Amino acid sequence: MHDSGPMINTVSLTVERFIELAAMPAERDWLNNFASGQTRRAYHGDLADFMYYAGVSHPEQLRQVVRAHVLAWCGALLARGLAPSTIRRKLAALSSLFGA
Repeated sequence: MHDSGPMINTVSLTVERFIELAAMPAERDWLNNFASGQTRRAYHGDLADFMYYAGVSHPEQLRQVVRAHVLAWCGALLARGLAPSTIRRKLAALSSLFGA
């Protein structure tokens, strides 16, 4: 078998597609990292829940989130009587966003 070298992608990025990708909201970009539609929907809802709780109305404000916000939200989730597995998923969603 003869190795012909690296495979070259013949499809190039058009200017229109580049502009479309550059304008994509960060949340959508982060959510596209998950193959499962169910995970994307759950994490989207988890992020919306956190943003509402923390009073974050614009994604840019997430840069101002500190550990105390997350701890307070965790306490609120416990107070709502959510299952431990649900709380872990919600925290995993937030962790994934901030780790992205």
